[in-house]
Amino acid sequence: SLFAVTSLNANGSADTSVNFIDATNGNVVVTVPDGAPAGEYKRMKRKDASANSATLSGKIEGSSAASVSMFDNAALMLVWDGAMWWIM
Repeated sequence: SLFAVTSLNANGSADTSVNFIDATNGNVVVTVPDGAPAGEYKRMKRKDASANSATLSGKIEGSSAASVSMFDNAALMLVWDGAMWWIM
């Protein structure tokens, strides 16, 4: 998506775009929903270097309620294994 996101949709396949996160105007929490089939992935890019926080929340890296911080201009890809998102 071209605009800053605060939530993602599980769409059953890989995204065809990058989900930009912009925390310039305040702290942002992006809720990551369960995936659909194993192998679905989401590409994330924080596009600011402000002092505000940008956090991903959901089933990530072995925790059912993880909170993952994205720092200045960070990029990552999340891959769904059928039960959990893993950071690549």
